[in-house]
Amino acid sequence: MGKNLVAIVNLPPRAMMGEESQGMLLSAVHNQDGEERLNLVMVGNNIPAGAKLY
Repeated sequence: MGKNLVAIVNLPPRAMMGEESQGMLLSAVHNQDGEERLNLVMVGNNIPAGAKLY
């Protein structure tokens, strides 16, 4: 797909909704035209995998 997103990994495994989760994706929620919209936090292709978040 050619997109980079922000993921939190190396978390202890945890059951969520009956499935084992081993990471987390960061997302943002906003209202648009009276509807709640969910968007994944994405970064540009110039940010390498493993870059630190602050």
